[in-house]
This record gives sequence, structure tokens and C-alpha cells, in this order.
Amino acid sequence: GLLPSDLPQLDTLSVPGICVPAHQVGGDYYDFIPLDKDRTLVVIADVSGKGIKAAFYMTLLKGYLQSVSEQQTSTSAIIKTANRLFYENRARGTFITLLAGILDTASDTFEFARAGHDPLFLVQSQPSECQKFTPRGFPLGMAKPDIFDKHLEIARISLQKNQAIVLSTDGYPESRNTTNRQLGEEKLKQIAIKHHTPEIGAHELLSAIHREVAAFVGKASQHDDMT
Repeated sequence: GLLPSDLPQLDTLSVPGICVPAHQVGGDYYDFIPLDKDRTLVVIADVSGKGIKAAFYMTLLKGYLQSVSEQQTSTSAIIKTANRLFYENRARGTFITLLAGILDTASDTFEFARAGHDPLFLVQSQPSECQKFTPRGFPLGMAKPDIFDKHLEIARISLQKNQAIVLSTDGYPESRNTTNRQLGEEKLKQIAIKHHTPEIGAHELLSAIHREVAAFVGKASQHDDMT
């Protein structure tokens, strides 16, 4: 119930999301937090561990981000402040991987940071290709704020027509089938390239990716949250 019930309604961009927990509750999190009329904070995160404990820290992170984003205006300041708050209040050994950034529809840009999270894929259909972005950064709660701040790298993407940004937690590339074979990051990237065409929108692309990963898993049990 803490995941977004309403998706952003943007003039030039379509933004869908999905979260399938491995248990009744999970530690995966995604969100779209409006900052002003042009800018939206986009977040995807994965708390270490599973179940109730992970869900508790996910709730804590959501509160931090919503509060901090009312005071801070940049990607860097929001993530650094959230890390400081989480570091001071986490249980020892608990951390959160996160990718978060500001989607600006006035400039058609996405400025983001990756705090130990899975990479960002930028997929385009003509020609069919996929760029992988892995700016450096520690997971939230893993490093003291001064070290975290020093190593956090900010990346910026200029968005063009017929491009798609694909974000996921590790539940997708680490999905396993009945023979215990892992899907893998490269296969996930190829699935995104295969299904991203000028004729389909973002919601259809998300459905196609999820459907193909589910077909790969087959009757094997889901071992991790998938977002």
C-alpha cells in the first residue's frame, strides 16, 4: 500500500512501474515524488534482506525521501541527506541499494545517481541498441556520510523520442528457472532491446519484459522481490 497508487501523468513521457514481492511484504521500493510542475523525483530501491524487517526500512526510506525532497532541490543533495538520516538510524549491517534522479520534462533530462544499485539501461529502437549506465556510489547505510558523499557520482541523460529508460531491482536479472539457471543482466538487456519498438508504449514494454522473464522462470519459485 505504500507503493504509488497513481502513476505520473506527463505530457511527453509515459512512466509505468511494477513490484512483485517474493513474500507477503518485501523490501523493494519505487516511487514518483513531484518536486514542481516540471520535475519529478524517480526512485527505485532494494533493502537488504526480505520480509517485515526489509519492509520497515523501505517505509523509513520513503519517509526520508518525501521529507528531504521538500527541502532539497538537487539529486545530489536529496540522496546525500537521505543517506545521512538512514546511516544514523539503521541497524548495523542493514543497507539499501538505490537509484534515484530528477526527471525534468522542461529540459527532457534525467539526472540521477546510483547508490550501489543495478545499472540503468537506456534503450532506443532506431537503431536497436542499449546503453548501460553505472555511475559509482555506495549503498545507503554502508559508508559514513563523508565517504558516501565523496564517492557519489551524478550522471545526466538527455532524452530523445523513441527512447526508454529501464530500471530494475536485482530480482529480475537474478531470476532462476527450474534448472537453477540465472537469467542474467545481459539477457535482461536483450529482452528490453527486443521489445522496444516505435509502435509500443512504455506500459506495453514493461508488460513484455515481465512476461518474458516470467516465461523464463516457469514453475520455479520466486526467490526475490522483483521491481
